[in-house]
Amino acid sequence: MTTDTHNPTPDKAANPKDAPDSFEGDVLQAAPLAPGAALGSHTISRVLVTSDSGYTYLANDGATVVQEYFPLQFAVRDTDNTSLLLCDAQFNTDYEQGLTEFLRLARVLSQLDHPGRIAHYQENDGAAWYAVELPVRASLADLLQPGQRLPEETLRAVLYAAITYLDAVHETGGLHLELTPERILIADEDQLLICGFSTDRFHYPPDDVHTEHDFRAPELASYRGQLGRWTDYYALGAILYQAVCRSVPVDSLT
Repeated sequence: MTTDTHNPTPDKAANPKDAPDSFEGDVLQAAPLAPGAALGSHTISRVLVTSDSGYTYLANDGATVVQEYFPLQFAVRDTDNTSLLLCDAQFNTDYEQGLTEFLRLARVLSQLDHPGRIAHYQENDGAAWYAVELPVRASLADLLQPGQRLPEETLRAVLYAAITYLDAVHETGGLHLELTPERILIADEDQLLICGFSTDRFHYPPDDVHTEHDFRAPELASYRGQLGRWTDYYALGAILYQAVCRSVPVDSLT
């Protein structure tokens, strides 16, 4: 499947809270790893970003960014506060498909000639993550608050770096589909990485409750129409509009 023929169905996996009550005792829910927790050889410092496909962490005292595969629609954190559980066995196929896409994405971005190149990725006992050795200082959303306008040369650098990152994924058939200023992470000298890529090729992403504004293209916001690289470019254009005009873009369905 290529990015030019990505046409998922509008059906969405059930939210964990809608799953049958198959747990006893403590109520389990989707939750990020706590500060101090270990993910492979990485020590979690704090959560940076949440997306439908998982959590992005700052780790190793700020030297590393770690992306954890954790599909929020049907996964919960176990009582050990580390392991991942599925809400129901019916989601096994969805989980495996998402895991395959996550690892494929990690492999693609590990071969990229880019400051945001993935240095290490791993799957272990149902958990998966990748790490980028880049000491990010802020997200693009942080730099745009409150209503700040970035210098043109900074915007150019961000644009070119973001397009390079997205193109590497697009060329292998992947899409982001959840691009927001919060998911563009900036390091020194305008180096960046993009986190929160969608790992579901078969359904439209749910409404994004993790960002204040809607940057989605019409075909994505309406849950109809063909998705492709143009869908990500629309979101990137909407983000640049906010950066230049110091105001959020109009909702694409307005």
